[in-house]
Amino acid sequence: MRTYTHSILFVPLFFCLLLAHAQKESSFQDEIESTFQACFRQKNARPLLDLDKTISAKATSDHNYWRAYLHYHLAVYLNETNKKTLAEAKNDLGIGLLVHQKIKSSEDYALLALMESFSIPFKKEQVLWIAPRVQKNARKALEMDSLNLRAYFVLGSNDFYTPKLFGGMKKAEQYLKKAVALGKQSKERQQKPTWGHNSSYELLVKLLLKQKEYEKAKKWAAEGAQLYSDHFPLKKLNKRFTQD
Repeated sequence: MRTYTHSILFVPLFFCLLLAHAQKESSFQDEIESTFQACFRQKNARPLLDLDKTISAKATSDHNYWRAYLHYHLAVYLNETNKKTLAEAKNDLGIGLLVHQKIKSSEDYALLALMESFSIPFKKEQVLWIAPRVQKNARKALEMDSLNLRAYFVLGSNDFYTPKLFGGMKKAEQYLKKAVALGKQSKERQQKPTWGHNSSYELLVKLLLKQKEYEKAKKWAAEGAQLYSDHFPLKKLNKRFTQD
């Protein structure tokens, strides 16, 4: 059985998702991520709960996707504030929104894989069933869109956090470099998801540091920090090298 010590599988990365949208037009993604920050400032989940009502009331074709994305962030906030039972419930609600959607897009499958990964620490006894679904849904996302960097990010993150004893740490670098190489995707429409690129840089640097490949890590940290100057984790990693 895979043991997941990452009770917050992507939590160091979760905070990254909310920092990469400066100077962009407002979108559901921007609103969710800025409201996520507001929850921490106010020490209350109410801002995200209120935003969920707003999104629910808008009859857009992808509002289930954004409601799921919101519940993902809500689950992260609740987990961080030690409300783990409620965090699991909110994450499950978001998963349900995607699972029960009759027609799924590549982005739906990528987000579903991310949220299923996040559910593993809450459902350790079900890891043998959940882990294959994470892989299956991420790969389904890539079958539908081979350029979906978020699917590569999820695959890379999943492999990174899986212990070597259970088959992990074999393809993380390959997946994360692929996600990074796809670059910042231009928004063809205002609501298109753009999350995952900065987090791919961050996790790639951490992986290279873990492998003691310091020069490579330095290169990717500098590149990532230049692209995402407001992304605190990358900024912190890059600063580590500039101070050496």
